[in-house]
Amino acid sequence: MVASDGGARIEDLGPADATGVLPLSIAAGWNQVVADWRFMLGAGRAFGVRQDGAWIASVLALPLGRSVWWISMLLVEQRHRRHGHGTRLLARCMAEITAAGAAMGLDATEFGRPIYLPLGFRDAYPITRWSSSARVSPARAPGVGLRGATAADLPAICAYDAARSGFERAHVLAALAARAPELAHLAFKDDRLAGYVLGRDGLRATHIGPVVADEGAHRRRRRPRSGRLHHRYNRCSRPARRPWRLAGGDRGRAVAPVHAHAQGRGALCAIGKPRLRRCRPRTGVARRACEKSGVRYCPARARR
Repeated sequence: MVASDGGARIEDLGPADATGVLPLSIAAGWNQVVADWRFMLGAGRAFGVRQDGAWIASVLALPLGRSVWWISMLLVEQRHRRHGHGTRLLARCMAEITAAGAAMGLDATEFGRPIYLPLGFRDAYPITRWSSSARVSPARAPGVGLRGATAADLPAICAYDAARSGFERAHVLAALAARAPELAHLAFKDDRLAGYVLGRDGLRATHIGPVVADEGAHRRRRRPRSGRLHHRYNRCSRPARRPWRLAGGDRGRAVAPVHAHAQGRGALCAIGKPRLRRCRPRTGVARRACEKSGVRYCPARARR
């Protein structure tokens, strides 16, 4: 399908275009490889602008349930910037999500955030990116057992993740677990699943994440034990604690913290049908973080 609003034609992107759009993320210094593009182009809706047979701009929206879509891969080749390609692609992507009746979110860099805010996006929480080239030393939290995940664990991982993230992303988790099984690990406490971590190879670094864990299970160890992580530059992104939650959409909710207390280089923004509600910080540390930010502590009406 091809659309035009007076500018360069906007075309649909599919898995067969993964190799063609890969140079866009490479030029931006991002970590994606062709396998990332191929999966996202197959699982979501994507659009691009092409010139002289080469892709010069792209955007992608990945459904994380019926009520939430995630926008990513908004890229424009350096020499074609400031011609409105990114704005037009983003508008097209937002229109598709709106037509689906869903809320939308994205990760914004410090450069992209001023562009997104006037479009109706608003901050949900800052995020920080952690990286290390040092060797990771194994460590264990008291009472927490660790083991590698197998294909048989995938249903439990997906159920655990949905209950805590608010996203329906079983397809994403399944793809990551199959792609890099050596990076998939589980944490158990009292014979109960208390956390998991997945990962993937990247162009510049092995990426760690998503990481989801119960309070206490992640304190000492949230990294996989794979030796593969030790000889490459590793990175992961994390939000701060959750004094707030963001809920969006008619049939589901996207759970995300709004306030963070670590210095980050990006922010998560959301638009659509979000509503904020208070929730109770589960630890003294989180409570003090709330008070420090001027967020009122609400012991009543709190729920996970």
